[in-house]
Amino acid sequence: MCLEEPQNFEDDQDCNFSPDLLRMILPHKVSEEIVSLGVEQEKKEAKIKSCITSETRRILVKIQDVFAWLYQKMPGLNTNIVVHWLPIKEECKPVQQKLRRMIPDILLKRKKRSHEKI
Repeated sequence: MCLEEPQNFEDDQDCNFSPDLLRMILPHKVSEEIVSLGVEQEKKEAKIKSCITSETRRILVKIQDVFAWLYQKMPGLNTNIVVHWLPIKEECKPVQQKLRRMIPDILLKRKKRSHEKI
């Protein structure tokens, strides 16, 4: 057995770990799905975990009016939280940051990737 080659242990039958141990060892994957709670004219989509029961889904559809879907429908929301602003003095002239030089190899790789995407 060579340790430098990638190993595939998925088909091993010798490993019988408990589900709790596997939950701690395996990477965390959140299984979510997007559910439409509104009608076609007024789309109201929400991300929910796929483990939610059908009863809970039915309740979400039933009580969808308690959710605020727009900022305008949240009267108690502080605009300092949801509005981005920069405290800049009007008399100050904007300054552009100095161009940062890159290593030529990285610059070429980056240019090549950008052309591949186009």
